[in-house]
Amino acid sequence: MIACISPADINAEETLNTLKYANRARNIQNKPVINRDPMSNEMLKMRQQLEYLQAELCARGGSSSEEVQVCATISYF
Repeated sequence: MIACISPADINAEETLNTLKYANRARNIQNKPVINRDPMSNEMLKMRQQLEYLQAELCARGGSSSEEVQVCATISYF
């Protein structure tokens, strides 16, 4: 931080206030925190599990129309 002060006697009070403010601002310490949503982590795990199960279903092959539709959907993405 840069504090602009004046050596003039007429600005002594303003200079003192500026120095006090600069000192207070210098002592401010931020503690960054990562915002984590517990639900987003759970959703990620569920998506990964879904992808794994869909891939396993397609790998095994199947004759039902639902299985074919799931495999077609996966290959589309």
